[in-house]
Amino acid sequence: GRGRGGRGDVRAMAMSETKSRSSEVHTRADGTRVLRRTEVFKTESEIVLAPYGRYAGTTGRKFDKSIQRDTFGNVKGPEYDLSPDGTFKGQHIAILQLYTGEGLTLASLTAALEKKGFTIQLWTRLPPVDEFVAGLKRSCQLWVISGSSRVVTPSHVQAIQTLVNLNKGLFIWGDNDPFNADANYILSNLTQTSSLSLRGNYIGDQVLEEADDRDSAGFKPGHLILTGLQSLYEGITIAAVRGEPAQFRCLVRSSDSNVVTAIHDRGHARIMIDGGYTRLMESSWEKTAGTSRFVTNSACWLYNHESRVAKQRAKAAAASPASANYTRDDITNGAGGGGSGAVVKSINANSTLARNVTALLATTRCIPGAKFAKQYALAYNTELDLKGGKLKDLLVRLEGSGVCVLETRGVVLYVRGA
Repeated sequence: GRGRGGRGDVRAMAMSETKSRSSEVHTRADGTRVLRRTEVFKTESEIVLAPYGRYAGTTGRKFDKSIQRDTFGNVKGPEYDLSPDGTFKGQHIAILQLYTGEGLTLASLTAALEKKGFTIQLWTRLPPVDEFVAGLKRSCQLWVISGSSRVVTPSHVQAIQTLVNLNKGLFIWGDNDPFNADANYILSNLTQTSSLSLRGNYIGDQVLEEADDRDSAGFKPGHLILTGLQSLYEGITIAAVRGEPAQFRCLVRSSDSNVVTAIHDRGHARIMIDGGYTRLMESSWEKTAGTSRFVTNSACWLYNHESRVAKQRAKAAAASPASANYTRDDITNGAGGGGSGAVVKSINANSTLARNVTALLATTRCIPGAKFAKQYALAYNTELDLKGGKLKDLLVRLEGSGVCVLETRGVVLYVRGA
């Protein structure tokens, strides 16, 4: 049988063109109130977000015991999700639902994703290729819920490959055999997952918890998708992810210790594979452990913020023909190495250096001045010549160009975005 009835700042990227701001007062679980400022920056083609909340990556056992929990031990409240509610306003998720039986309406799934700000494009039958391509173009990710007989065509798979190559997210949902037909066809025809498949018919119906080691049933804490979870329902009748270990990482093992949820996170491509979509059914949604948080965290992770940051940094580095290296002459020209007669000369705001610093500070709330050169080198693989007291000269010149703002807290100098 198939089954039984924090801090969520949105920060600017280097190529931003327009900006809007808002402030909201939020009440934490302990009763304290905090002001969260949100900034949304738009380019010609996308909104670039820094979407993670203050508890990102923290799983259930690490939360204070005084925090209110549900009947399964998971901390209660959207503030413990990976991303705050409303973070993804303006972003679209395309869902291709190829199985609609047994109460799988996706009503609760859609409502949960919409709370995070996503707009949902739902197809309950395979659309024409042109319509499919247009839907993927305006979406940040695609979810596919597999049917028992393959209907996906090679042209649709090519559109999905293009989506993945553009570093947009992909979530492949299957279930027990034979409800993996579309899932396996897509997986086997994507470059990133060509060896992978969903196989099996295991009756699970158990609640999983944090595992002590990576080979035991449950989930090993530490991944962003598992934020706020201590318990997670595995699904009713489920399949296991099979294939070459080089193409996936285990995220969750079902109660028989097989991989029920896997991720591919290489080369800026983000793909999730899950063998238990019975957990999405209306009869299971609210009665099972962690389902809503798991799927919304997954969507937030599949937005692929990290890849977007890397893309914007690359754009910033390529935006100006000037060298990305900040040479000794550049630093001393006009700054005088900090001498008494030095005249501060601002940095060209359109230079590669200025664009790089803008992008770096857009993804980091505040950097101690002493760590600035190291952070820059890690981001752009470029060592700045900042010896002999030249660091402060450089930062003052960047501030004079409107690239950054300098703050002194006690005796420590900090750099933040303008």
